[in-house]
Amino acid sequence: MIPMVDLKRQYARLKKEIDQAVGNALEQTQFILGPNVSALETEIAAYHSLPYAVGCANGTDALLLALRASGIGPGDEVITNALHLHRHRGSGRACGRQTGFCRYLPGHL
Repeated sequence: MIPMVDLKRQYARLKKEIDQAVGNALEQTQFILGPNVSALETEIAAYHSLPYAVGCANGTDALLLALRASGIGPGDEVITNALHLHRHRGSGRACGRQTGFCRYLPGHL
């Protein structure tokens, strides 16, 4: 098997910083919103040279927010890949739109 991401190596490189951040969050017992999320949103916005960023609980929420912000709604159809079938279909239904699925052809991405 070919690993897609070597998380163990990445964690080893950032271990001190990650352990400190997780420890701080556990000590503060503030896991939802709060200063850590605000700091992350600020850092992400700055990294992408944007005025703001919004943290989401999961990928489905992120897709739903993006679709709504784009004005996608009832009667619209969005074509997406079939690899994330449930996630895309669920956020689409929440906007009242139809989801069309496509497949990838080698060399045509």
